Amino acid sequence: MKLSKVTVSAIFLLFTSIILSAQNVNEAQLLILNGEYQKAIDILQKTDKDSNASLLLANAFENIGRYDSSSVYYARALETDSLNVSTLKGLARSYSALGFIGKATSSIAEAVRLDSLDVSTRLMYANILKKGNSSEDALEQYKWLVRYDSTNSYYWEIFADCAISINDYISAVIAYSNSLSLNQKNLPLCVKYYKTLIAMQYPKDTIYKLVNQRVENIDSNYVPLLQIKGKLEIDLDKYKMAYSTFSRIENLGDSSFFTLKYLGISLFHNDYYYQADEVLSKAYAMDSSDAFMNFVYAKAMLQIGDRQKAIGVADNVLHSFDQNYALLALIYELKGDIYFGNQDYKKAEENYLTMLKYSSDDESTLYKMCGFYYQQKDVYKTKDFAEKYLKLVDEKYAQDTAKLRELQSRANFFLNKSKVEIFFLDKLPETH
Repeated sequence: MKLSKVTVSAIFLLFTSIILSAQNVNEAQLLILNGEYQKAIDILQKTDKDSNASLLLANAFENIGRYDSSSVYYARALETDSLNVSTLKGLARSYSALGFIGKATSSIAEAVRLDSLDVSTRLMYANILKKGNSSEDALEQYKWLVRYDSTNSYYWEIFADCAISINDYISAVIAYSNSLSLNQKNLPLCVKYYKTLIAMQYPKDTIYKLVNQRVENIDSNYVPLLQIKGKLEIDLDKYKMAYSTFSRIENLGDSSFFTLKYLGISLFHNDYYYQADEVLSKAYAMDSSDAFMNFVYAKAMLQIGDRQKAIGVADNVLHSFDQNYALLALIYELKGDIYFGNQDYKKAEENYLTMLKYSSDDESTLYKMCGFYYQQKDVYKTKDFAEKYLKLVDEKYAQDTAKLRELQSRANFFLNKSKVEIFFLDKLPETH
Protein backbone atom coordinates (compact mmCIF):
# COMPACT_ATOMS: atom_id res chain seq x y z
CA MET A 1 0.00 0.00 0.00
CA LYS A 2 1.37 3.35 -1.01
CA LEU A 3 1.28 6.08 1.67
CA SER A 4 0.32 9.59 0.76
CA LYS A 5 2.84 12.39 1.09
CA VAL A 6 0.76 13.92 3.92
CA THR A 7 0.81 10.66 5.89
CA VAL A 8 4.55 10.26 5.36
CA SER A 9 5.12 13.83 6.59
CA ALA A 10 2.98 13.23 9.68
CA ILE A 11 4.86 10.05 10.54
CA PHE A 12 8.18 11.82 10.02
CA LEU A 13 7.14 14.68 12.30
CA LEU A 14 5.95 12.20 14.95
CA PHE A 15 9.23 10.30 14.97
CA THR A 16 11.16 13.57 14.95
CA SER A 17 9.12 14.77 17.95
CA ILE A 18 9.76 11.52 19.81
CA ILE A 19 13.49 11.71 19.09
CA LEU A 20 13.65 15.37 20.18
CA SER A 21 11.67 14.62 23.35
CA ALA A 22 14.06 11.79 24.20
CA GLN A 23 17.00 14.07 23.59
CA ASN A 24 15.46 16.77 25.81
CA VAL A 25 14.81 14.27 28.58
CA ASN A 26 18.38 12.99 28.39
CA GLU A 27 19.76 16.53 28.41
CA ALA A 28 17.51 17.46 31.38
CA GLN A 29 18.72 14.41 33.29
CA LEU A 30 22.33 15.50 32.88
CA LEU A 31 21.47 19.05 33.94
CA ILE A 32 19.72 17.79 37.08
CA LEU A 33 22.69 15.58 37.93
CA ASN A 34 24.88 18.68 37.63
CA GLY A 35 22.55 20.72 39.83
CA GLU A 36 21.39 23.01 37.00
CA TYR A 37 17.72 22.66 37.90
CA GLN A 38 16.31 25.80 36.31
CA LYS A 39 17.89 24.98 32.93
CA ALA A 40 16.40 21.49 33.15
CA ILE A 41 12.97 22.98 33.92
CA ASP A 42 13.20 25.35 30.93
CA ILE A 43 13.93 22.42 28.59
CA LEU A 44 11.35 20.03 30.06
CA GLN A 45 8.54 22.58 29.94
CA LYS A 46 8.97 22.59 26.14
CA THR A 47 8.80 18.79 26.04
CA ASP A 48 5.86 16.41 25.93
CA LYS A 49 4.96 15.55 29.54
CA ASP A 50 5.21 11.78 29.58
CA SER A 51 5.90 9.95 32.86
CA ASN A 52 9.69 10.43 32.65
CA ALA A 53 9.50 14.14 31.83
CA SER A 54 6.94 14.76 34.60
CA LEU A 55 9.12 12.93 37.12
CA LEU A 56 12.19 14.94 36.10
CA LEU A 57 10.24 18.20 36.31
CA ALA A 58 8.96 17.25 39.76
CA ASN A 59 12.50 16.48 40.92
CA ALA A 60 13.88 19.74 39.54
CA PHE A 61 11.12 21.83 41.12
CA GLU A 62 11.62 20.05 44.46
CA ASN A 63 15.34 20.83 44.41
CA ILE A 64 14.70 24.57 44.05
CA GLY A 65 12.03 24.56 46.76
CA ARG A 66 9.03 24.89 44.43
CA TYR A 67 7.03 22.26 46.27
CA ASP A 68 3.68 23.37 44.89
CA SER A 69 4.89 22.65 41.33
CA SER A 70 6.80 19.50 42.31
CA SER A 71 3.67 18.02 43.92
CA VAL A 72 1.70 18.66 40.71
CA TYR A 73 4.23 16.86 38.54
CA TYR A 74 4.77 13.99 40.97
CA ALA A 75 1.00 13.46 40.95
CA ARG A 76 0.98 13.60 37.13
CA ALA A 77 3.76 11.02 36.95
CA LEU A 78 1.74 8.72 39.24
CA GLU A 79 -1.20 8.83 36.81
CA THR A 80 0.78 6.68 34.39
CA ASP A 81 2.78 4.69 36.97
CA SER A 82 0.84 4.41 40.23
CA LEU A 83 3.17 1.74 41.65
CA ASN A 84 6.36 3.78 41.47
CA VAL A 85 7.74 3.97 45.02
CA SER A 86 10.20 6.76 44.22
CA THR A 87 7.40 8.92 42.82
CA LEU A 88 5.23 8.28 45.89
CA LYS A 89 8.13 9.27 48.15
CA GLY A 90 8.74 12.46 46.15
CA LEU A 91 5.07 13.35 46.39
CA ALA A 92 5.15 12.70 50.16
CA ARG A 93 8.21 14.95 50.55
CA SER A 94 6.54 17.76 48.61
CA TYR A 95 3.27 17.52 50.53
CA SER A 96 5.19 17.42 53.81
CA ALA A 97 7.18 20.53 52.87
CA LEU A 98 3.91 22.30 52.04
CA GLY A 99 2.43 21.30 55.40
CA PHE A 100 -0.11 18.88 53.93
CA ILE A 101 0.75 16.17 56.42
CA GLY A 102 -2.38 14.11 55.85
CA LYS A 103 -1.68 13.82 52.11
CA ALA A 104 2.01 13.19 52.77
CA THR A 105 1.14 10.37 55.18
CA SER A 106 -1.18 8.73 52.66
CA SER A 107 1.47 8.83 49.94
CA ILE A 108 4.31 7.46 52.05
CA ALA A 109 2.06 4.80 53.62
CA GLU A 110 1.31 3.53 50.11
CA ALA A 111 5.04 3.46 49.35
CA VAL A 112 5.63 1.37 52.51
CA ARG A 113 2.84 -0.99 51.47
CA LEU A 114 4.48 -1.50 48.08
CA ASP A 115 7.99 -1.98 49.51
CA SER A 116 7.81 -2.71 53.22
CA LEU A 117 11.46 -3.70 53.50
CA ASP A 118 12.93 -0.48 52.10
CA VAL A 119 14.63 1.24 55.02
CA SER A 120 14.64 4.78 53.59
CA THR A 121 10.91 4.56 52.87
CA ARG A 122 10.18 3.32 56.39
CA LEU A 123 12.34 6.07 57.87
CA MET A 124 10.53 8.75 55.87
CA TYR A 125 7.19 7.30 56.98
CA ALA A 126 8.25 7.51 60.64
CA ASN A 127 9.52 11.08 60.27
CA ILE A 128 6.33 12.28 58.57
CA LEU A 129 4.19 10.64 61.25
CA LYS A 130 6.24 12.37 63.93
CA LYS A 131 5.97 15.70 62.11
CA GLY A 132 2.19 15.26 62.07
CA ASN A 133 2.16 14.73 65.86
CA SER A 134 1.36 11.03 65.43
CA SER A 135 4.33 10.22 67.65
CA GLU A 136 2.98 6.92 68.97
CA ASP A 137 2.51 5.62 65.41
CA ALA A 138 5.92 7.01 64.50
CA LEU A 139 7.47 5.16 67.45
CA GLU A 140 6.23 1.85 66.01
CA GLN A 141 8.05 2.62 62.75
CA TYR A 142 11.24 3.53 64.62
CA LYS A 143 10.92 0.25 66.52
CA TRP A 144 10.82 -1.54 63.18
CA LEU A 145 14.05 0.21 62.19
CA VAL A 146 15.95 -0.77 65.36
CA ARG A 147 14.71 -4.35 64.99
CA TYR A 148 15.81 -4.33 61.35
CA ASP A 149 19.30 -3.08 62.26
CA SER A 150 20.10 -2.97 65.96
CA THR A 151 23.70 -1.98 65.21
CA ASN A 152 22.71 1.37 63.71
CA SER A 153 23.39 4.15 66.24
CA TYR A 154 21.26 6.66 64.34
CA TYR A 155 18.16 4.45 64.42
CA TRP A 156 18.45 4.12 68.21
CA GLU A 157 18.88 7.88 68.55
CA ILE A 158 15.81 8.84 66.50
CA PHE A 159 13.81 6.16 68.30
CA ALA A 160 14.79 7.82 71.60
CA ASP A 161 13.97 11.30 70.27
CA CYS A 162 10.47 10.11 69.38
CA ALA A 163 10.03 8.43 72.77
CA ILE A 164 10.90 11.74 74.45
CA SER A 165 8.15 13.48 72.47
CA ILE A 166 5.54 11.25 74.15
CA ASN A 167 7.27 11.43 77.57
CA ASP A 168 8.37 7.80 77.42
CA TYR A 169 11.62 8.53 79.24
CA ILE A 170 12.38 4.94 80.14
CA SER A 171 12.38 3.82 76.50
CA ALA A 172 14.31 6.97 75.58
CA VAL A 173 17.11 6.48 78.09
CA ILE A 174 17.54 2.83 77.06
CA ALA A 175 17.63 3.79 73.39
CA TYR A 176 20.09 6.65 73.96
CA SER A 177 22.30 4.27 75.94
CA ASN A 178 22.21 1.73 73.09
CA SER A 179 23.02 4.47 70.58
CA LEU A 180 25.95 5.71 72.68
CA SER A 181 27.36 2.21 73.02
CA LEU A 182 27.59 2.16 69.21
CA ASN A 183 28.95 5.69 68.83
CA GLN A 184 30.88 6.82 71.88
CA LYS A 185 32.09 10.08 70.33
CA ASN A 186 28.67 11.50 69.41
CA LEU A 187 28.69 14.47 71.81
CA PRO A 188 25.25 15.92 70.89
CA LEU A 189 23.86 12.46 71.64
CA CYS A 190 25.66 12.47 75.01
CA VAL A 191 23.97 15.75 75.87
CA LYS A 192 20.51 14.37 75.03
CA TYR A 193 21.23 11.25 77.09
CA TYR A 194 22.31 13.21 80.17
CA LYS A 195 19.38 15.62 79.88
CA THR A 196 17.03 12.63 79.82
CA LEU A 197 18.66 11.20 82.94
CA ILE A 198 18.19 14.57 84.65
CA ALA A 199 14.54 14.71 83.55
CA MET A 200 14.06 11.21 85.03
CA GLN A 201 15.54 12.52 88.31
CA TYR A 202 18.43 10.09 88.40
CA PRO A 203 20.80 10.87 91.30
CA LYS A 204 22.71 13.95 90.23
CA ASP A 205 26.01 12.78 91.67
CA THR A 206 25.74 9.64 89.49
CA ILE A 207 25.01 11.69 86.37
CA TYR A 208 27.85 14.04 87.28
CA LYS A 209 30.34 11.17 87.35
CA LEU A 210 29.23 10.08 83.88
CA VAL A 211 29.44 13.61 82.49
CA ASN A 212 32.81 14.31 84.08
CA GLN A 213 34.23 11.08 82.70
CA ARG A 214 32.97 11.98 79.22
CA VAL A 215 34.49 15.46 79.42
CA GLU A 216 37.86 14.13 80.54
CA ASN A 217 38.05 11.22 78.10
CA ILE A 218 36.52 12.61 74.90
CA ASP A 219 36.17 16.38 74.67
CA SER A 220 36.80 19.04 77.29
CA ASN A 221 35.78 21.90 74.99
CA TYR A 222 32.26 20.92 73.85
CA VAL A 223 30.20 23.75 75.32
CA PRO A 224 26.78 22.00 75.69
CA LEU A 225 28.45 19.16 77.58
CA LEU A 226 30.39 21.58 79.78
CA GLN A 227 27.16 23.47 80.52
CA ILE A 228 25.56 20.30 81.86
CA LYS A 229 28.69 19.63 83.93
CA GLY A 230 28.64 23.15 85.37
CA LYS A 231 24.91 23.08 86.12
CA LEU A 232 25.29 19.77 87.97
CA GLU A 233 28.16 21.27 89.97
CA ILE A 234 25.87 24.14 90.98
CA ASP A 235 23.13 21.69 91.99
CA LEU A 236 25.61 19.62 94.00
CA ASP A 237 27.03 22.74 95.75
CA LYS A 238 30.42 22.25 94.06
CA TYR A 239 30.73 26.00 93.55
CA LYS A 240 34.50 26.17 93.06
CA MET A 241 34.28 23.54 90.33
CA ALA A 242 31.28 25.30 88.81
CA TYR A 243 33.21 28.58 88.71
CA SER A 244 36.09 26.83 86.93
CA THR A 245 33.74 25.14 84.46
CA PHE A 246 31.73 28.24 83.54
CA SER A 247 34.88 30.34 83.31
CA ARG A 248 36.19 27.83 80.79
CA ILE A 249 32.91 28.03 78.85
CA GLU A 250 33.11 31.82 78.77
CA ASN A 251 36.74 31.63 77.58
CA LEU A 252 35.58 29.36 74.75
CA GLY A 253 33.49 32.28 73.51
CA ASP A 254 30.05 31.40 74.85
CA SER A 255 28.23 34.37 76.37
CA SER A 256 24.72 32.93 76.37
CA PHE A 257 22.22 33.77 79.12
CA PHE A 258 22.62 30.26 80.56
CA THR A 259 26.40 30.62 80.88
CA LEU A 260 26.26 34.14 82.34
CA LYS A 261 23.56 33.16 84.81
CA TYR A 262 25.42 30.21 86.27
CA LEU A 263 28.82 31.86 86.08
CA GLY A 264 27.36 34.71 88.14
CA ILE A 265 25.79 32.31 90.63
CA SER A 266 29.06 30.40 91.03
CA LEU A 267 30.94 33.68 91.54
CA PHE A 268 28.46 34.68 94.25
CA HIS A 269 28.88 31.40 96.11
CA ASN A 270 32.66 31.82 95.99
CA ASP A 271 32.24 35.26 97.64
CA TYR A 272 33.28 37.18 94.50
CA TYR A 273 30.42 39.62 94.89
CA TYR A 274 31.64 42.44 92.65
CA GLN A 275 32.40 40.03 89.80
CA ALA A 276 29.05 38.30 90.35
CA ASP A 277 27.28 41.66 90.16
CA GLU A 278 29.04 42.47 86.88
CA VAL A 279 28.22 39.13 85.24
CA LEU A 280 24.65 38.92 86.53
CA SER A 281 23.91 42.46 85.34
CA LYS A 282 24.68 41.26 81.79
CA ALA A 283 22.41 38.25 82.21
CA TYR A 284 19.70 40.47 83.72
CA ALA A 285 19.85 42.74 80.67
CA MET A 286 19.25 39.68 78.47
CA ASP A 287 16.36 38.28 80.53
CA SER A 288 15.01 39.96 83.64
CA SER A 289 12.32 37.31 84.24
CA ASP A 290 14.49 34.56 85.77
CA ALA A 291 13.39 34.62 89.40
CA PHE A 292 16.18 32.59 90.99
CA MET A 293 18.94 34.41 89.11
CA ASN A 294 17.44 37.74 90.15
CA PHE A 295 17.39 36.60 93.75
CA VAL A 296 21.12 35.88 93.63
CA TYR A 297 21.74 39.11 91.71
CA ALA A 298 19.95 41.12 94.41
CA LYS A 299 21.90 39.32 97.14
CA ALA A 300 25.17 40.16 95.37
CA MET A 301 24.16 43.83 95.25
CA LEU A 302 23.29 43.71 98.92
CA GLN A 303 26.75 42.33 99.68
CA ILE A 304 28.45 45.21 97.84
CA GLY A 305 26.19 47.80 99.46
CA ASP A 306 23.93 48.67 96.52
CA ARG A 307 20.76 48.20 98.57
CA GLN A 308 18.46 50.46 96.55
CA LYS A 309 19.15 48.63 93.30
CA ALA A 310 18.81 45.30 95.10
CA ILE A 311 15.31 46.29 96.23
CA GLY A 312 14.41 47.17 92.62
CA VAL A 313 15.51 43.77 91.34
CA ALA A 314 13.71 41.96 94.18
CA ASP A 315 10.51 43.89 93.47
CA ASN A 316 10.79 43.06 89.78
CA VAL A 317 10.86 39.38 90.68
CA LEU A 318 7.72 39.71 92.80
CA HIS A 319 5.82 41.58 90.07
CA SER A 320 6.28 38.78 87.54
CA PHE A 321 6.40 35.75 89.76
CA ASP A 322 4.88 32.28 89.73
CA GLN A 323 3.73 30.31 92.75
CA ASN A 324 7.11 29.00 93.86
CA TYR A 325 6.53 29.64 97.55
CA ALA A 326 10.03 28.62 98.64
CA LEU A 327 11.60 31.24 96.40
CA LEU A 328 8.98 33.83 97.33
CA ALA A 329 9.99 33.35 100.95
CA LEU A 330 13.63 33.89 100.03
CA ILE A 331 12.82 37.08 98.11
CA TYR A 332 10.86 38.56 101.02
CA GLU A 333 13.62 37.53 103.41
CA LEU A 334 16.12 39.30 101.17
CA LYS A 335 13.99 42.45 101.12
CA GLY A 336 13.73 42.27 104.90
CA ASP A 337 17.52 41.98 105.15
CA ILE A 338 17.98 44.99 102.87
CA TYR A 339 15.58 47.17 104.86
CA PHE A 340 17.17 45.94 108.07
CA GLY A 341 20.56 47.01 106.72
CA ASN A 342 19.03 50.43 105.96
CA GLN A 343 17.73 50.53 109.57
CA ASP A 344 14.17 50.70 108.27
CA TYR A 345 12.94 48.19 110.82
CA LYS A 346 9.24 48.66 110.11
CA LYS A 347 9.62 47.66 106.46
CA ALA A 348 12.02 44.93 107.46
CA GLU A 349 9.36 43.48 109.77
CA GLU A 350 6.68 43.73 107.05
CA ASN A 351 8.81 41.68 104.66
CA TYR A 352 9.87 39.15 107.28
CA LEU A 353 6.23 38.56 108.18
CA THR A 354 5.34 38.12 104.51
CA MET A 355 8.23 35.66 104.26
CA LEU A 356 6.65 33.78 107.15
CA LYS A 357 3.40 33.30 105.18
CA TYR A 358 5.27 31.27 102.58
CA SER A 359 7.56 29.29 104.91
CA SER A 360 5.86 28.91 108.27
CA ASP A 361 6.89 25.25 108.37
CA ASP A 362 10.58 26.05 107.98
CA GLU A 363 12.56 26.17 111.22
CA SER A 364 15.16 28.57 109.79
CA THR A 365 12.38 31.10 109.13
CA LEU A 366 11.09 30.90 112.69
CA TYR A 367 14.63 31.15 114.03
CA LYS A 368 15.21 34.27 111.97
CA MET A 369 12.07 35.83 113.48
CA CYS A 370 13.41 35.03 116.97
CA GLY A 371 16.63 36.86 116.17
CA PHE A 372 14.89 39.83 114.58
CA TYR A 373 12.54 40.46 117.50
CA TYR A 374 15.31 39.87 120.03
CA GLN A 375 17.36 42.61 118.32
CA GLN A 376 14.27 44.85 118.42
CA LYS A 377 13.99 44.10 122.14
CA ASP A 378 10.43 42.79 121.67
CA VAL A 379 10.73 40.02 124.24
CA TYR A 380 7.11 38.89 123.98
CA LYS A 381 7.37 38.17 120.25
CA THR A 382 10.81 36.66 120.76
CA LYS A 383 9.33 34.24 123.30
CA ASP A 384 6.36 33.49 121.02
CA PHE A 385 8.54 32.57 118.02
CA ALA A 386 11.01 30.62 120.14
CA GLU A 387 8.13 28.47 121.40
CA LYS A 388 6.81 27.96 117.86
CA TYR A 389 10.32 27.03 116.78
CA LEU A 390 10.69 24.46 119.56
CA LYS A 391 7.30 22.92 118.78
CA LEU A 392 8.21 22.57 115.09
CA VAL A 393 11.64 21.00 115.65
CA ASP A 394 10.25 18.67 118.33
CA GLU A 395 7.84 17.24 115.73
CA LYS A 396 10.23 17.36 112.77
CA TYR A 397 13.33 15.82 114.39
CA ALA A 398 11.77 13.49 116.93
CA GLN A 399 13.74 10.58 115.45
CA ASP A 400 17.07 12.46 115.30
CA THR A 401 18.10 13.07 118.89
CA ALA A 402 21.43 14.76 118.16
CA LYS A 403 19.92 17.19 115.67
CA LEU A 404 17.00 17.90 117.96
CA ARG A 405 19.24 18.78 120.90
CA GLU A 406 21.33 21.10 118.74
CA LEU A 407 18.26 23.01 117.52
CA GLN A 408 16.65 23.09 120.95
CA SER A 409 19.75 24.70 122.44
CA ARG A 410 19.64 27.42 119.78
CA ALA A 411 16.01 28.24 120.55
CA ASN A 412 16.45 28.01 124.30
CA PHE A 413 18.91 30.88 124.17
CA PHE A 414 16.16 33.22 122.94
CA LEU A 415 13.49 31.61 125.10
CA ASN A 416 15.45 31.92 128.35
CA LYS A 417 16.60 35.45 127.58
CA SER A 418 13.05 36.59 126.81
CA LYS A 419 11.62 34.91 129.92
CA VAL A 420 14.11 36.76 132.12
CA GLU A 421 13.25 40.09 130.50
CA ILE A 422 9.52 39.42 130.76
CA PHE A 423 9.92 38.61 134.45
CA PHE A 424 11.38 42.05 135.16
CA LEU A 425 8.96 43.84 132.82
CA ASP A 426 5.84 42.34 134.31
CA LYS A 427 4.30 44.15 137.29
CA LEU A 428 4.95 42.66 140.71
CA PRO A 429 1.83 41.53 142.60
CA GLU A 430 0.43 44.17 144.92
CA THR A 431 0.92 43.60 148.68
CA HIS A 432 -1.41 44.74 151.45
